[in-house]
Amino acid sequence: MGRREKKGGDDEPFIVLQNGSYDIKRIDFKVFDERLPVDGSPEGNEILRDIFRGGDANGNGMLSIAELEKLLMITLRFEKPVKIAIAKSIRRAFDLAKGAEGKNSSFIEIHEFPTFCRYLRRDLRVLKIYKAIDTSGDMRMDLPEFK
Repeated sequence: MGRREKKGGDDEPFIVLQNGSYDIKRIDFKVFDERLPVDGSPEGNEILRDIFRGGDANGNGMLSIAELEKLLMITLRFEKPVKIAIAKSIRRAFDLAKGAEGKNSSFIEIHEFPTFCRYLRRDLRVLKIYKAIDTSGDMRMDLPEFK
């Protein structure tokens, strides 16, 4: 990951710990975008390729979902409770990135990684919005919450 310059927000948390738990509503997308640039720019895509290569321990050009989770934990600097909280988002992004290529595989290839990151960001954004609306915390949107 040598090309990536250290930014001022490198020590900022991706998800803020509040009252002993990680609150999805407090995902900091500025931090996400600094660490996983999904803007589609050539520079951003090169950074994502460097990150991917850093997580590809055996050098086969593919990452399993477990390897992706580990890579995300390192890159976004979060701990296991956050991984558990966003596991479904990671899985959805994984499946969508594979579907975008029309492939059914258990691995993400290097050229699919930027797509995976964009889907992950989108899914987390939707989840953050939904959690803000779901004031009861029951993962259902009731009529008063919808209004």
